Amino acid sequence: MDRQDEIKIKQDEIAAKERQKQAITGLHNAMVAPRFIDRSLGSYLAENAGQKKALSDARWFIENAAQSVGLIFLGNNGTGKNHLAAGIVKEFLTRGKTALMTEAVKVVRKIKESWRREGQTESEVIEVYTKIDLLVIDECGVQFGSDTERMYLTEIINDRYNACLSTILIGNLTIEKLTQVIGERVIDRFREGGKVTLFDWTSYRGQKK
Repeated sequence: MDRQDEIKIKQDEIAAKERQKQAITGLHNAMVAPRFIDRSLGSYLAENAGQKKALSDARWFIENAAQSVGLIFLGNNGTGKNHLAAGIVKEFLTRGKTALMTEAVKVVRKIKESWRREGQTESEVIEVYTKIDLLVIDECGVQFGSDTERMYLTEIINDRYNACLSTILIGNLTIEKLTQVIGERVIDRFREGGKVTLFDWTSYRGQKK
């Protein structure tokens, strides 16, 4: 191996490390939890029929996001919902898109904080969630304390729908109970222009992902 080859290998190694650093920074900026930073669609464990369908739905969404309302992932804890969502976020970031992972209660908290301090107004806070290319809202199974709080969530989802931007909702509720939280019209939109995926198998937490 001559000197030029050695230099080229070293440059490639440095470039690869820089891409990896940028990818991790992007995932942190997208607020992907540290537990899921290293998760990808490729590392998702798909053994039974339900897991294979969930992975297939995730891959379908990535290729059809421009025309899709989004995804709803419902099921027990530890069944891989956040793993797949983090993998989807990673795919979006590598394609130059923007993405954000958050929780329903945090969305409401951010809006409420705008009432008590100078800075972002309520409208500006909501706009943050309605302008990003992909918004992932976890813990949609948490019961809100008021109709106003439910209204904020549905407003954000509807604004994103009208702007042709995709949303992923994640929760532990049944589809019937989630419908009570965000409304039948919202659920129908996901059924018609996206996918509702049920994670109805036993938790595989603790197994190798």
